[in-house]
Amino acid sequence: MLDDDVAKFYALLPQKDALLVTRDPISALKAMCHVQNRPQFMLLGGELFGAGVNFSISAKDYFDKNLKYTNKFTNDKYKPKVASDKELFSDLPSINDEKIKWWLLDRAQSFHDGQVFALLKERLLRVKIKLTSDFVNAKETMRDLSEFFGFDYNESPLFCERVSDLKYFTPLKIYTNENMPFFDEINEPLSNSTEIDAQERMRISKEQAKSSIILHLSSIFDKRVYISKNRGKIASGEITEYFDGIEKHFVVFLENPTLRTQFLANQTLLNKAQKYILLASHDIYKKAQNEKTKHLKESDILDFLAKNTELRVLCATVFNVHLSFLREYKPEIIETFKHYNHFAKLCVNDEQIEFCDEYKTEREKMSKIGLDKLWL
Repeated sequence: MLDDDVAKFYALLPQKDALLVTRDPISALKAMCHVQNRPQFMLLGGELFGAGVNFSISAKDYFDKNLKYTNKFTNDKYKPKVASDKELFSDLPSINDEKIKWWLLDRAQSFHDGQVFALLKERLLRVKIKLTSDFVNAKETMRDLSEFFGFDYNESPLFCERVSDLKYFTPLKIYTNENMPFFDEINEPLSNSTEIDAQERMRISKEQAKSSIILHLSSIFDKRVYISKNRGKIASGEITEYFDGIEKHFVVFLENPTLRTQFLANQTLLNKAQKYILLASHDIYKKAQNEKTKHLKESDILDFLAKNTELRVLCATVFNVHLSFLREYKPEIIETFKHYNHFAKLCVNDEQIEFCDEYKTEREKMSKIGLDKLWL
C-alpha cells in the first residue's frame, strides 16, 4: 500500500497496543454528506482568518446567515468562501457524486483502516476495538479503555455529554470593541478586492486585536484543545466562572489572558458580555439541536447508491479495503453493520475493482474510471 518509504516508516515504529474505533461505513458516509461549514473561515496567504461577532450582532442571526452545508469541496485554499456562494454551500445537506468521491478517495478521511492496519500489523501487540456508538455516554467505555491501556480515568463530564453537535458552532469569537473591524466587515467587499488588499486589511485587524479584549465562546470539548495549545495560560484564560446560567456545554475564554484583570475590572463591559453570552449559549445550543433534524439518513445514501452503478462500485471497492482488518480478525462486527450489509446486497451483480498493493497501480485503476484527479 502507499509507497516504500511509508512502509519503512511503519516498520520502524515500536510495538504498541492500539485502539480501533469503527462504524458502519454507510453511517460514516451519511455523516460526511451533511458536513456543515462556516464559510467565513478561510485561508488567505496561507493563514486562517476566523470569523467573529460583536455585541451588536446576535449569535442567532450570525448562524442563521452563515452556517451552511457543503455541496462540494475544493483544493483552492486561497479562494474566498462566502456563505452566498451557492455552488459551494446550501441551507440543507445534499448528496452528489462529487461529494461522495471526495470522502472516499481522500486518504486523510475515514475509509483507510484496512490500509493503515496492513502497514501496522507487525507493530501491534493488542488491538481494542470499539464502535463509535460506545462513546455516547461513554463512562463505561472510558473505564474499559483505561484498564486496557493503563491510563488514569476520571469522571469528566466530557465523557457523559454529547458535544459533537456543537462542532461547527464553536469556538465563536466575540469582539468586545464594537468599533474594531472584524471578519464580516472585511468579508463583504472581498470578492471585489485583490488578495493583497484583503491581506492588508487583515493585518491591520490583527494588529488591533492584540490590544483588544476578545472572548471565545467554546464547547467543553474545545476546552481540551485550548489547553493543549495554551498550556500555562489555561488558569488565567478561562473565565467561565463569571458567566452564571450559560448552557452547560459551554466555556468562556479570553483570547489574550494578560487582559484578564483589565476585563474583569470593567464592570460595564463584563455585564454586557455576561448578558450577550448567556443568550448566545442557549441560542446556539437550540440552533444545533434544530440542525440535527435536517440531517440525512442512511436510507438516503442507500437510495442514492442504488441508482448509481459507478459510484456504488467505487464505494464497494473502498469499503472492501477499509474493512479488511475487521474481516480478518473480527468479522462478527461487520455482521452488525446493518446498513453496510444492505449495501452489499445492492452490489451482488456489480463488477468489482480490485485494489493492488502498488500505489502506482491503484492510481492507474482509478484513472480507468476517471477518478485519478480526485485522488488526494
